[in-house]
Amino acid sequence: MMMRMQELAERSGLPRTTIHHYARESLLPPPRKSAKNAAEYDESHLERLALITRLRDESRDPRGLSIPEVRLVLGHLDAGIEPGAAVRLVTEGIDAGPPAAGRWTDASAFARAAGVSEAFVRTLVEVGLIDDGPDKGFRPGDLLVARACESVCSGSGVDPADLTPLADLIHEVGSYSDTLADVHALRTGKAPTTGSPPGDVRPSQIRPELGKLCDALLWRALEG
Repeated sequence: MMMRMQELAERSGLPRTTIHHYARESLLPPPRKSAKNAAEYDESHLERLALITRLRDESRDPRGLSIPEVRLVLGHLDAGIEPGAAVRLVTEGIDAGPPAAGRWTDASAFARAAGVSEAFVRTLVEVGLIDDGPDKGFRPGDLLVARACESVCSGSGVDPADLTPLADLIHEVGSYSDTLADVHALRTGKAPTTGSPPGDVRPSQIRPELGKLCDALLWRALEG
């Protein structure tokens, strides 16, 4: 459904001045011109405004994301990068390379993007902390792992291989989220998530909340 600026402002809950500002900053797709001085917007503009608002107000950073940071995150999202990884790539200052790529096919390019040495990347692959996959490509999430491992290991005497139990634990959590979705489906009288109809609980619905639980438990462990 097409709408004019007044309706877009009312439905988004944002002032017209804010929407115009986002448009000038190239955060919004261009509207459709219905006349020389008239523009029409659709649901995609409304969804993008809601996303920008979340990025500005609900970031882990108390100050929220700046306009340039939001622009980078949106570029990653438009390239198909998972939202959580897109935000962390920007907030942690990791150069993810051309967003359109979304995947790095060789260790050298990946190491430059992650800001670590190529030898360190090879070590992480060898000990199973990152996986270049069957198509021999590194994903954006691997950048975060590589940077975090480098931060832990650099100057501390910790060997990357010592971190593999943590990687194994995370893999187990991922597998558990699938099982948890199936158990919930069975307890509520629904079919398991595999091949289940729309509306059933799926792992993708559970993982974000499970991630929050893991974060909370990690903080508890570190405080103890």
